[in-house]
Amino acid sequence: MRKRQKRAAAYAAAVLVSAALTAAFTCTSFAGSWEQENGKWWYDLGGGNRATGWQWIDTDGDGKAESYFFDKDGNLLVGTTTPDGFEVNEAGAWIKNGKIQTAVAGVSAQFFQAPPLRTEEAAAEGNEADNVTAAAEDKASKETASAGEKPAEETEAAQETEAAQETEAAQETEAAQETEAVQDTEAAQETEAVQETSGEDPSGAEDSQTGPGAAPEETSETAAQAGLNEMGMAIVEKARSFVGVLPYVYGGASLTTGADCAGFTQAIFALFGKTLPRATGAQLEAGTRISKEEVQPGDLIFWANSSGRIYHVGIYSGPDSFIHASNTARGWVFEDHLHDMHEPCGYARY
Repeated sequence: MRKRQKRAAAYAAAVLVSAALTAAFTCTSFAGSWEQENGKWWYDLGGGNRATGWQWIDTDGDGKAESYFFDKDGNLLVGTTTPDGFEVNEAGAWIKNGKIQTAVAGVSAQFFQAPPLRTEEAAAEGNEADNVTAAAEDKASKETASAGEKPAEETEAAQETEAAQETEAAQETEAAQETEAVQDTEAAQETEAVQETSGEDPSGAEDSQTGPGAAPEETSETAAQAGLNEMGMAIVEKARSFVGVLPYVYGGASLTTGADCAGFTQAIFALFGKTLPRATGAQLEAGTRISKEEVQPGDLIFWANSSGRIYHVGIYSGPDSFIHASNTARGWVFEDHLHDMHEPCGYARY
C-alpha cells in the first residue's frame, strides 16, 4: 500500500510538467533508460552516455516508437520547435498536425538512428522489407530504401519512395534528351535553309568577320552569364554526387562524415572557392538576393517556418528540383521535387 502511495505521489508531482511526459519516462526501454537531472530529461544509452539529436525510442514497450530530439548536451527539448524546424510537444515527442508520430519498433533494438522506422500506416500495407535499422543497411539499401517521413511542412499526399523518384527522374531525362535532339535537328534545318537562300558558303567562311554567318560579338554580359551557368552546373553535379551517400548529421559540415542542410551547402561551395556563413539565415543574408524567376542551377533556396525563422536551405538543381541534406528523420542527402515543399522564403546567388 505504501509503495502505491509513493508512486502516486511521484506521478502527481511530475504532472506539474506534463502527465504525458511522466507516464512515458517512468518506463525504461531495452536500449537504455530515461534519467532526470536539474529538472531536465535525458536518455542514458548505457554507462552515462547521453543520446543527442533525433532518436526513435519505444519508451513504454508497446511496440510503437516515438521520435525525440536531444540537444548537444543531451537534454530533451519539449514544447518547442527543434533547430531543424520540427515541432515537439510538452512530452518531447515529435508531432505533426497535432498528432504524435509513431513508428513500428524493431525486434532487435528499441533505439534507432536515421533512416527512420517505417510508419504504422506503411507497415500495414505489407511493405515490411524496408523496415531495417541503420546498422544493418549497406549502400544498396541506402539507395533503394523508403524515403521515410517527409518534413513537417510537407503534405502527406506528396510522400513518395526513392524508387519512384528515380523512375520519374529517368523519364524526365529521356524526355529532355528527345527534346534536345528535336531542337538540334530543327536548328540544323533552319541554318541550312538560310544558307541556301543567302548563297552563303556552308563552311561559314566569310571575308568579313561581321558578315552573314559570323558569330555575334560576345559581350561582357553574355560572357559572365555563360560563366555563371557553367559554374552553377558544376556545383549541382558535385552536390548530386552525394545524394544517397552522405548521411545527415545535425551540426555537421563534413562531406565525409556527414552534414546538416547549411553545413552541406557551405562545404559544397567551399570546393569552388566560395565562402558561406555557417548558419542558414546568414547564408541568405550574405548572398546576392534574386527572385524566383531569376533562379538558376547552383543558386540557393531557403525555407522559413510559420514564425519566420529560416530553418532550411538547398541547392537548386533544375526545374522543380533541389538537392539538400534533408533532416534527421530521413537521414541522407536527397534530390527532391520543389512541388513537395511549401513556398520558399528566398533565393540567393554566390
